[in-house]
Amino acid sequence: MRTLFVLSLLLSSLLSFSQISKKQWLVGGDGTFSIINPSYNYSKYRSMEFSAGGGYFLINKLAVGIRAGYKHNMESGENTNIYYKQTSTQINVRPFVRYYFLPINRKLNLLTDVSYYHGWVRDENLYGYSKGKTFGYSFASGPAFFITPNSALELTLNYDYDKSWYYTKSWRMKVGFQIHLGDSQQK
Repeated sequence: MRTLFVLSLLLSSLLSFSQISKKQWLVGGDGTFSIINPSYNYSKYRSMEFSAGGGYFLINKLAVGIRAGYKHNMESGENTNIYYKQTSTQINVRPFVRYYFLPINRKLNLLTDVSYYHGWVRDENLYGYSKGKTFGYSFASGPAFFITPNSALELTLNYDYDKSWYYTKSWRMKVGFQIHLGDSQQK
């Protein structure tokens, strides 16, 4: 009987969180990093991206907000015995809408996040540099694991569409951390 009581207490503590309620704030960020060494040439691609922002839950499970992002890409290698290096740096601002699918009292929840962004890009290579504007959108979905009632670790699969000098479509995984501020006992 005691074992059953301990198991039910443990299960209820794992399932009874309330962190995505109306009138709460969401603050956090995410990031991704990649290195690609293609086997067909002598190039190396490195990319890192970070974003931070905040939002507000208008209703239970639905938040809107804004993020600021930074992206840096670098390609280096050798082409016909000439070493080259080119970089691209982007800063952007992106409003977002985020929705959690499972009930608000779950420790593990599923989210989807949609954002549109507008930004500024600077590219640099052997021939100099150029500046321009960029825009695009992103769809993300994945699990959010609430470590505490007010903090969550997220792993999302993202589809990004980017238009700067050319169009880029990409799939990638992002790791994020969010802090939920406000009364976590609201229903």
